[in-house]
Amino acid sequence: MINIFALNPLEKAVLEKIITGNHPVQVILREQLKGISVLERRMTGVGFFTSFILSNAVPPVPMTKENAIFGDVGAKIPELKSGAGFLLFLKSGYLFQLEGYTYEEDWPETINSFELFYFDPQRKKLLGILSKL
Repeated sequence: MINIFALNPLEKAVLEKIITGNHPVQVILREQLKGISVLERRMTGVGFFTSFILSNAVPPVPMTKENAIFGDVGAKIPELKSGAGFLLFLKSGYLFQLEGYTYEEDWPETINSFELFYFDPQRKKLLGILSKL
């Protein structure tokens, strides 16, 4: 039997922030997010990889490649001097994995608060990536 878990508050907030917008890819990913659970959460010392499982029957993002990686969200976290960044992985058009990483610091055992931001408030680079999927 597979153990599945809920997203933690940071993972949920990061995913929601990355897929906020009107691009068709973001719209599909928001539908996928409604039925998402955590299959595995692996800590690396300087970050984490959270792998997902989807429970709802939603269509994949139409993609010309098998996989895609993107992200434009960072976080100010009091426990981290330099903050954190995040990457979202798609596999075969579905939400697959979220990576959180630090800038040469150990990932904190607990995060009590965070403030998310876009590296580029215009989001031009991200929208360009989404348009080329």
